[in-house]
Amino acid sequence: MLDSSLHVHDTPDEERDPHHNPAVAYLLGRAYSCLRRALYLTTSYDEAHAFADSCLSLPMSTRQRMRAHYVRGSALLGLDQDRPGIIALNEAIQFAAELPDPGAYAELTYLAATASARSFSYQAATEYGMMTYGILRFLAKDQVSADIDLEINVLVGLASSEFMLARYDRAEQHLLLARQLTSSSFHNSRTIASIAWMQSLLYRWRGQPEVALRYALPALDVYIHSAESPSALSAVGRLSCVATDIALDLAQTVPAENSPTARASYLTIASPYLKRALLTSQQSHDDTGVSLALLAQSRYDGLARRTSDRIQIIESVIQKAEQQHEIALLAQAYTALGQEYSLQGERELALNCYRRTLDTVAGTDTLAMGAFAWRNLLLAREMDE
Repeated sequence: MLDSSLHVHDTPDEERDPHHNPAVAYLLGRAYSCLRRALYLTTSYDEAHAFADSCLSLPMSTRQRMRAHYVRGSALLGLDQDRPGIIALNEAIQFAAELPDPGAYAELTYLAATASARSFSYQAATEYGMMTYGILRFLAKDQVSADIDLEINVLVGLASSEFMLARYDRAEQHLLLARQLTSSSFHNSRTIASIAWMQSLLYRWRGQPEVALRYALPALDVYIHSAESPSALSAVGRLSCVATDIALDLAQTVPAENSPTARASYLTIASPYLKRALLTSQQSHDDTGVSLALLAQSRYDGLARRTSDRIQIIESVIQKAEQQHEIALLAQAYTALGQEYSLQGERELALNCYRRTLDTVAGTDTLAMGAFAWRNLLLAREMDE
């Protein structure tokens, strides 16, 4: 674990600092207790935020001020207020640099990186992530990581953000560095699963769904068995959608007329993950996860030749994504609509949907969401030549 003064709200040594304020130390102690309790009781984020706010108008030491902004930022992130949360973390980062406290700096920039990624600001996430990685390398002794778990998580986060920005080679490099930090004595199965999951996405985006599936399913099983918090359950629902889609990629490569048994086998693989995606997303009240599961269900039904109003379902997801300004979901929905029109033999309608996908992601931090639409447009162009 990193040596960071963020881990405690106060220490006896700090009382010798002439700017140390005992009243602030008391309030920070209450705020830290609220943050710990918020892991199980989310309403405690409001209390933590209130305690941190009450500190900021008081005189205090630089270290105490860093902690106050850290608590305030963490509480805001817990309340899903990412933008003000990141602003508060930036204040804390400045004080960590002033002290200096490199361990706190690394933890704060990592928090800012994860919050930026959560709000789809992947370029900012890569910048914060690289700051964190630079500090961790600086703190490494004889090339031994100061915090292996954190460093691997940082590298996987960087790989994920670079992936969303369609910088796949950089994503692969970060994963390679993450794998180099693991060894036969490294037993954090969830961390290893996160590396495998990102690798599966890279294989899928490179048009190798069979390899992607071999990485994805064992990784997803680890997530399923370790999911306890509401956010972890929500993640399982969304990851199950991706696993479903990888299996459906394989089913789509097999013409049903020539090899119905092969297609049916891939549909059989997809089925339990699709059911889990729908159920878990509903149980965790993840509206976006439910929408993604509906897209996967529509694709499954089309390939299985089931009767359902798939176009209407997909268009309802498009409408919801437009209303909520969810760019990644909107891009995936337009791609799904294009795939459905393609199955129905409506070539021009399908191509128009793929163009809408590319228009949706243009100029955003979610370029990877246009990859399948771009591939289908290129394939259509090749067929016309």
